[in-house]
Amino acid sequence: MAQALYDYWFVQFDFPDENGKPYKSSGGKMVWNDKLKREIPEGWTTETVGEITMCHDSRRIPLSGKVRETMQGDIPYYGATGIFGYVNRHIFEGDFVLLAEDGSVMTEKGRPIVQRVSGKVWINNHAHVLQPSKEHGCKLLMMILSEIPVEKIKTGSIQAKINQANLSAYCLAKIPRTLICRTNKILDEIDSRLLALAREINTLTKQRDLLLPLLMSGQVQVKPQGELNYHLAAD
Repeated sequence: MAQALYDYWFVQFDFPDENGKPYKSSGGKMVWNDKLKREIPEGWTTETVGEITMCHDSRRIPLSGKVRETMQGDIPYYGATGIFGYVNRHIFEGDFVLLAEDGSVMTEKGRPIVQRVSGKVWINNHAHVLQPSKEHGCKLLMMILSEIPVEKIKTGSIQAKINQANLSAYCLAKIPRTLICRTNKILDEIDSRLLALAREINTLTKQRDLLLPLLMSGQVQVKPQGELNYHLAAD
């Protein structure tokens, strides 16, 4: 739903005009932009990723697998493509968008791998840590970043890498403030629901990982009514 809205409003440029009609489809004027090498709505300008984000890469700390084994906890440890374990401390707290820096940096469609994280987290040095610096919400920022062609910002032919300078310099169509506010009202609600579902999935996954070995070893049995019956061996 969020992707469909973003594509319709900011890829096809059929956002609601002053009369509530789709802008481009209703004859809204489009003008050529030399920086972007494409047409954008009349009156729109450009800005860079660096102008709409705050980068917190300097706060990242990588941990080896051996060290993580000594720090077992319930704080997600994020890498370029997802959660790589759980630790007992955090180095970030808040709402962030992660964009893969090296290793696996793009999807099958050639777009960046982006993640939406919230709360207390630990992030290693394989993902850029970004927050929106202007009116953009995290979900809108995530949608914008996910449309960047990786080929235009990556370095390295064998080991692909998206460095901070290339990412920050990437030029975008500047969405008018009034339209950003309208977009945020819709996307932020979707974002909140997705985060709540992600937390629930995470809790259920941990319960599964805890119970599955016990079920397989016979230490826990499931009664016909669905209740768990524990038979824990004495020390």
